[in-house]
Amino acid sequence: MPGRKVRTRRLIEAGGLIEKTGLLDLEPTRSMGALLSLRDGASDKDQVSKWTALGGRSFAREASARDEGKEPVVLTFRVLCQRRRPRPCARPVSHFNKVLQHWEA
Repeated sequence: MPGRKVRTRRLIEAGGLIEKTGLLDLEPTRSMGALLSLRDGASDKDQVSKWTALGGRSFAREASARDEGKEPVVLTFRVLCQRRRPRPCARPVSHFNKVLQHWEA
């Protein structure tokens, strides 16, 4: 049995998925019926494959919409850049690109 923190995280994720699909506003009995029908279909491999494809497309559309209009920032240094961060920070917002040998944000 998973630990309490793991279980809590999974419950929060499940609630988030229900909210993303727009099903949060269903009455509890309807939500339960819908979830029970999903449970019954979970043993059908073809159905699960369809669900996986549909979910993947939905997440891809969401990510595309979120990233629309964003451009990467590339910092180039005139001197050879060290792999170590120039100064410590509490929450890193950049990473070192090993191939191009520069920092990216």
